[in-house]
Amino acid sequence: MKQWPNDRTKSVSFHDLVKPVKDALLFAYDIKRKNEDKDIPYNGYDTGKSVQICDFSPIEKLKAENLEYEKSEQDRDALSILLGIAIQLGIEQGERSFKASPVYQLMKLRLDMIKSVANKKEQKP
Repeated sequence: MKQWPNDRTKSVSFHDLVKPVKDALLFAYDIKRKNEDKDIPYNGYDTGKSVQICDFSPIEKLKAENLEYEKSEQDRDALSILLGIAIQLGIEQGERSFKASPVYQLMKLRLDMIKSVANKKEQKP
């Protein structure tokens, strides 16, 4: 089992996240891409705003022309792209869970209080 970096502000590469899962899938199943020249239909959730700052939506990523680009320029096949979408959906779900938590609500309340105090200081002549 790989270990996450000790520094919790450090992330790992897309390849390092996806490859072990993909390898396990390929070990357990016979997976062969079909319909290579077609868009892959997707009816699931969209990725969140934080992901969309630097990446396309799943529907865009799964268009045939974009899949071809990923394969030829990034050496990522459709399975890697699909696993990446699953990771991005997990990020969105995690952000939503965190924002619903009491810890986040308390942090937000404290930040609002700090902003309020700062705004009052700015308004005084």
